[in-house]
Amino acid sequence: MTQSRTKFLVFVLLSFLLLGLIPIVDLIFGGGLMDFSGQAARASERSGVVWTSNLFDIGRLALIEPGLWLLIFGSSVPLLAASLVILFSREGSKLRNILDKINPFGRGELTFPDVLRGYGLVVLACAVGLAGTAVVRFGIYGAGFTLPGVDQIVPLLPLALFAALTDQGALLEEGGWRGFANPIAENSMSPLAAAVLVGLIWASWHLPRDITGGVMNEMGLGMYWGQYFPSFTLSIVATSVIAVLGMKLTNGSLWPAVLAHGFVNDAMGLAGSADIETALTIGYQLTKAVPFALVAITIVLMTGRSLGQKHD
Repeated sequence: MTQSRTKFLVFVLLSFLLLGLIPIVDLIFGGGLMDFSGQAARASERSGVVWTSNLFDIGRLALIEPGLWLLIFGSSVPLLAASLVILFSREGSKLRNILDKINPFGRGELTFPDVLRGYGLVVLACAVGLAGTAVVRFGIYGAGFTLPGVDQIVPLLPLALFAALTDQGALLEEGGWRGFANPIAENSMSPLAAAVLVGLIWASWHLPRDITGGVMNEMGLGMYWGQYFPSFTLSIVATSVIAVLGMKLTNGSLWPAVLAHGFVNDAMGLAGSADIETALTIGYQLTKAVPFALVAITIVLMTGRSLGQKHD
C-alpha cells in the first residue's frame, strides 16, 4: 500500500472517529445536546437570529445554546482530520498546498479571465441544478410547494452568493473533502474517479448523523436504504463532481468547491421551499438529486475524466 493511500485511509478513519465524539459528549452531559433543532429554535426565539445554515448565524445562536457548538464541530471534522494527518506526517509542503488553495485564484498556469470563467461555470451549473429542482418540485407538489418569483430571486442573488460561501457545511468541510482527500485520491486515479470516490465517502459520513438523529428510525430501514440514502448519495456525488470541476478551472482554488457545496445546500431557498412534512419525504430529496445528477453527467460528457484539468 502506497503512502498516499495510507494517508487517505487514515483521513477517512479519523473523519468517522472524530464524528463519533459528538454522541459521547452528549452522553457525558446527560443527553439533549444533539437536539440541534430544538436548541436552535430556543436560541432563535431568545435572540431574534433566524436559524439558517450560515456559519455566522449558527455561531451567534451557539453563544446562547452551547450545545450547538457540537454541530459546528461536526462540520469541522473533515478539516480537523486532514489537519491531523498533515501534522503527524510532518509534511509542511502539504500544509502549504492547502494554504495555497485559500487563494481565490489558485496558483497555476490559467489566466485571470480563465479563472473567472471557471467560477462562472460553477455558478451556472448550480443555477441550472437549482432551477431544475424548483421546476420538478413545483410540478410534483403543487400547492404544497412555494416557488419564488423572479422579483424575489433577483434581489436574492447577491445574498445567495454570500450564503453559499458562508454556509456552515461548505465552509468547514471542504478543506477536508476537496482540499485534502480529492488530491490524494488523484495520485492513483482520474479526477472524475476521485470525485466519485470522495463523494461516496462524504455521503456515508452522514450515516452516523442519520442514525443518532433518528432519521433512519423514523423512515424505517427499508425506506431509508432503498430510497432516501441512494437519492442523498446521488446528490452528494453530483456536488462532488461540480466542486472538482470548479477547482480544476481555477488553478486548484478551494473556493469554487465551497461555492458549489453552499449552493446545493440552498440556504436562501432558490429551489423553493415546502412545509416540513413535504420536505422530509424521500421524493423531496430525489427531486434535487436528479437535476444535479444530470448537470454532473453533462459536465463529464463535456470534460471527460479530467473534469477540465489542463495540466498534470
